[in-house]
Amino acid sequence: MAANCAEHLQRWHYGVRLVNPSSNGLACGLWSKNHLVKAAARQLLEEASILSYDGSMYMKIIMPMVMHTEAEDVSFRFMSQRAYGLLVATTSRDSADTLRLELDGGRVKLMVNLGKGPETLYAGQKLNDNEWHTVRVVRRGKSLKLTVDDDVAEGTMLGDHTRLEFHNIETGIMTEKRYISVVPSSFIGHLQSLMFNGLLYIDLCKNGDIDYCELKARFGLRNIIADPVTFKTKSSYLSLATLQAYTSMHLFFQFKTTSADGFILFNSGDGNDFIAVELVKGYIHYVFDLGNGPNVIKGNSDRPLNDNQWHNVVITRDNSNTHSLKVDTKVVTQVINGAKNLDLKGDLYMAGLAQGMYSNLPKLVASRDGFQGCLASVDLNGRLPDLINDALHRSGQIERGCEVALTKADLQGREGSCSHYPFGLKDALCNPWYLLLGGLQAVTPLGQQQLWEGAELCSSERVAENPDQCMKNSIKGKTSGGWEHDSVSGGPKRFDSTPYCDYPPTY
Repeated sequence: MAANCAEHLQRWHYGVRLVNPSSNGLACGLWSKNHLVKAAARQLLEEASILSYDGSMYMKIIMPMVMHTEAEDVSFRFMSQRAYGLLVATTSRDSADTLRLELDGGRVKLMVNLGKGPETLYAGQKLNDNEWHTVRVVRRGKSLKLTVDDDVAEGTMLGDHTRLEFHNIETGIMTEKRYISVVPSSFIGHLQSLMFNGLLYIDLCKNGDIDYCELKARFGLRNIIADPVTFKTKSSYLSLATLQAYTSMHLFFQFKTTSADGFILFNSGDGNDFIAVELVKGYIHYVFDLGNGPNVIKGNSDRPLNDNQWHNVVITRDNSNTHSLKVDTKVVTQVINGAKNLDLKGDLYMAGLAQGMYSNLPKLVASRDGFQGCLASVDLNGRLPDLINDALHRSGQIERGCEVALTKADLQGREGSCSHYPFGLKDALCNPWYLLLGGLQAVTPLGQQQLWEGAELCSSERVAENPDQCMKNSIKGKTSGGWEHDSVSGGPKRFDSTPYCDYPPTY
């Protein structure tokens, strides 16, 4: 298969919406439908051992009897954009015994407790880079070895105990908590090829070869949007407990908007200390003051980000006072001399401020209005807040989920076509719906008139039944239910009896 076709298949399978394809999309369309579907199916089989976790998901292997081991070999691969989260742990119903691997500040932390207090090792750094990393643990009695990619750490257990007791092997979330003083943060990311003492547990669980598997994670390399929340207007905002980021900081969030400007995050502090994250003319700005005067780090994205697509933002500050802003794949780093501590006080504001606060903002902060759009996967230095339930105060229209109404102007020039891509595989799971502009001739730019008259909706499950047919819901004839143009809002509007999937169209 040509490289350009493989790239399009990969973009589709990884959960990226196939809108605005390059001319290579037409080249892919020239391949037979069967060839494309078979190629995508092969890729699905290769990725069968991957589990995706969104922070609420886990896989738990319940042993048929209590296990006692004096040697363990554990290996797996993971990929995440979060700096914190439980990877793999053994847990016991009767003791504090554990062998636990978790992300901690962008490193892998191994903690082994055999009843006489934990031994801890760290390996790797900056592992929250959305790349695959390989982890291996070897224990022989009191001897420990942790390897993360090419980084190796070794240690020796204290005390006389060498036997590990466990009832469960857990991933993603630790459910057995009675002997844990601090519960690790939930994992958001992907896990692959988990092997524990010679057994590939993800594959065993998937194939039904073991009867004691609780599976709440999802198979396949899926695009993860965790706990999305929509701020419907620029005056909508909420506040959370103070951001704890005194000596170091790892922040992560995803956003989606059509607005070019607005506050995303703000927390003031003692003296002049503060942190702000904002969208300015479509670009992310990270503004802060640790006591030496304000600084701003501007994202260097190739284009403005108010394109109604999901974007990933990672902001870090380490103990050496190196600040970095990563927006999608673009990173900007800056070393700050002088004060190193960020002493924040008061509420952390998300998506905006109380109206009276805009007149008294620090220098270099540009926003004078709130953020209108969607936020998701918010990670505040290892804490995963429920933005709605954990809010100390809420103002304006804030809703769970993410639906951003678009105007004709927002959609003008978008491209795409049902027949060019293999939507027939069930793995698409109806999420998202695809808005197909201009039918089979959508590889050319569209004007406003063509856009709405040529629009089609294509459901992946419907096409799975008949790959040659898209479910057509034109503006004039709405026989099967779905979405139509709303002349009032200028965006999509539901009409009754939508079959198969209860998702709005994704552009």
